[in-house]
Amino acid sequence: MSYRNRIAFNFLLATALIMALVFAMVYMIVRINVYEHLDNDLEYEARKHEKEVMYVDNQVVFINKAEWEEREHREVQVNPVFIQLLDDTKSITDKSPNLKTDSLTLRTEIPAYEHHSASLQGKPIRQVYIPLEKDGNETGYLIAAIPLEDAQLVLSSLKRILLTSYPLILLFLFFSTRMLAGKSIEPVQTITSTADRITRKKLNERIPLPKSRDEIYTLTNSINDLLDRIEGAVIREKQFTSDASHELRTPLSVMKGTLEVLVRKPRTSEEYQVKISEMINEVDRMSVMVEQLLLLARFDNMTTSVKKHPVLLNEIVDESILHFRTEIENSNLSIRISDPDQVTVTSDPTLLQIAMDNLISNAVKYSETGEEISIVIGRKNDLPFICIRNSGNSIAMEDREHIFQPFFRGNITHQKKHRPGQGLGLSITKKVCDVLQIEIEPKFDSADAISFTLIFNESEN
Repeated sequence: MSYRNRIAFNFLLATALIMALVFAMVYMIVRINVYEHLDNDLEYEARKHEKEVMYVDNQVVFINKAEWEEREHREVQVNPVFIQLLDDTKSITDKSPNLKTDSLTLRTEIPAYEHHSASLQGKPIRQVYIPLEKDGNETGYLIAAIPLEDAQLVLSSLKRILLTSYPLILLFLFFSTRMLAGKSIEPVQTITSTADRITRKKLNERIPLPKSRDEIYTLTNSINDLLDRIEGAVIREKQFTSDASHELRTPLSVMKGTLEVLVRKPRTSEEYQVKISEMINEVDRMSVMVEQLLLLARFDNMTTSVKKHPVLLNEIVDESILHFRTEIENSNLSIRISDPDQVTVTSDPTLLQIAMDNLISNAVKYSETGEEISIVIGRKNDLPFICIRNSGNSIAMEDREHIFQPFFRGNITHQKKHRPGQGLGLSITKKVCDVLQIEIEPKFDSADAISFTLIFNESEN
């Protein structure tokens, strides 16, 4: 069953139940009102004729019965009333002329004054009986009855109309609801058809937003946002794969060229050692690159492996400086640390050390010989932070927004020495900060200085 038919069918079931209850209530209300009206008329006639009886030789009879018979001949009785008198032995003593040879049946098993249905000549009537008393003694009974046929005909017609119209109305509602449901789910069909057209090679298509800002609008907008993220991820994946292939191809090409040179003719031992050392350097470069690529992949899939506990930022910085002591001494760099207080945060020390190592390595790599690297540890607005600043080279304005992209290496102005690398360090640092929920802020000032500030949100850490 299609979604449109399910909507129509479910609506039909709910409507059928409600209509059944409403129709039943309508029928019961009409029936109660009809019988109540008949019973009121019957009660009135019984009380009226109760006052028109007299006793003759201890027999209860009507007063002025002759006038009653003449009135019946002169008038057309649309709703005739039947009256019958009985003595205390339940024998008929008198009755209205319109009964002729017929008689009403006294049903003493039914309490007096209680209206009930009976029959006269096979036709339905509504009747009631009341006891007659004289001097405090029960001397007989008065039975009053009126025809019930017209009322039952009305009720029967009403029931037939309701039962006939019930399936017709439901059938009309089903097709109407199905048509309206079809119009209502047109945006869903648009979403489905658009989603069917979208493939990995065609991610730029978007679902048109409906005019009304309802739940379908929110769903469509969410799907478009998801497609934007997927398209961005696919583009980044393609770029990453292309860059990784290029970066890995370079050392392989160097190694292949070196080996080809070696096999062309015999070489001296010293020449072999030089060429083998070059290949070892390329292998080391590939190993570092592969390790960094594995780190990036690990951070992309990291969810519950983060283990946070109190970490002293001062010790993390000291450990990173120790890691790059040789490079710092070879470049004759000076490290100035401003840490008036011991600052503790709650974080994962292993991941935090990776981020700090990358930032210190980046500062050492891009600082000119004899320059200074400034590291500030403290609190700002009650939030712990670390700021690492080096000077000597500035990144071009058009490259600054790409510094966290994998394999991106911008054109550094005033560059005086070759700086090897794969362009993955800052990407890894950004991934670590995202995993640890640390805000990283790069800053480029006019003095050709670059700084990175890590801000620790203590509510998250």
